[in-house]
Amino acid sequence: IIESNGDCTDLDFTFVGFTFAAAHSHPTAGQGCDPFGMFSGGDILQLANMSSTFDGLGRQFFNTYTFILTYNGTAFAIKYGSEEAVDALESLKNNNESINYFRKAFEDEFQSLADLPGESASLQELKEKLFLILDDYGLDIDLYEAENDSQGFVESWSKVNKDDLLKEPCY
Repeated sequence: IIESNGDCTDLDFTFVGFTFAAAHSHPTAGQGCDPFGMFSGGDILQLANMSSTFDGLGRQFFNTYTFILTYNGTAFAIKYGSEEAVDALESLKNNNESINYFRKAFEDEFQSLADLPGESASLQELKEKLFLILDDYGLDIDLYEAENDSQGFVESWSKVNKDDLLKEPCY
C-alpha cells in the first residue's frame, strides 16, 4: 500500500472477527499543493463516519475501525483507543461549528511547522502535533506506523506512544 511501489494498487488484509478499514494517500509536496504528511482533521472525522454507519454498534466494536494513510513511502493507521473516544468524535462530527474549528486546527498547526510555504514538517513534528490536537479535543485515538520490508511493502505495525513518540511493536 506504499506509494513508492509504482503501479501496485492491491491491498491485502487478514480479517479477524469484525474489521472495518479504509485506506487513502495524500499527495506529496512535489505535486503542487500544501501537503499533510499526517492525518488531517477530515481524515480523523472519517473514523466517526465509519463507526456511526453501524446503527449504534460503533461504540461496542470501537477497536475494529482502522483508517490508513500512506504518505511519501510511509503508512500510518489510526484507531479508536477507547469506547469513550467513539462518543467524543461522533459528538464533534455532529456539530457543524466544531467540525470547522477541528479541521482548521489541523491545517493551522501543521502549516505552522513548515519553514517555507509548501514545505512539509518532519514526521516527528507531525506526530507530536497530531497528538496535541487530539488531546485538545479529548480524543483517545491511537496512531500506528508501518514497518516495511526491503521491497517497500508493509510487513508489521507499531503503535506510536503518545508521550514519547517511540514505537511499540504490535503482536
